[in-house]
Amino acid sequence: MGYIEITKKNIETEHICCALGAKQYENAVAEKKKWLTERMDEGLVFYRLNERAKVFIEYLPADMAWVPIEAPNYMYINCLWVSGKYKENGHAKQLLHHCKEDANKRGMDGIVHIVGKNKYPYLSERRFFEHMGFELTDQAEPYFQLVA
Repeated sequence: MGYIEITKKNIETEHICCALGAKQYENAVAEKKKWLTERMDEGLVFYRLNERAKVFIEYLPADMAWVPIEAPNYMYINCLWVSGKYKENGHAKQLLHHCKEDANKRGMDGIVHIVGKNKYPYLSERRFFEHMGFELTDQAEPYFQLVA
């Protein structure tokens, strides 16, 4: 069970791990693939478990991120998701390590990610990132915190 990078060359035939996986969301998945493809020109990387599962990381240079942060020369994690039976198996650490290695190769100063002040849907938990060495650098009350 390895990992695979989704690229412009394989995105049409690969699963993108999206929450919009049901048959009724085919158009939404196609739109998400289109959006991802356009962001790849901006440096977006989509790296996932080579299984049909929601186990992936999506990141890009923070200067190109669609969020209101200032983090020049940092990589921004857009989404890190490990769900279901794949939790507690080290996948989040491996995905984060891949992002860190990529940021290092690009000569970046580090990685940033927006987390939830508490546990909220679609926001990562700060505890995991603190465990991985990230520190709180900023916050937007009442919900959002930036870790680096």
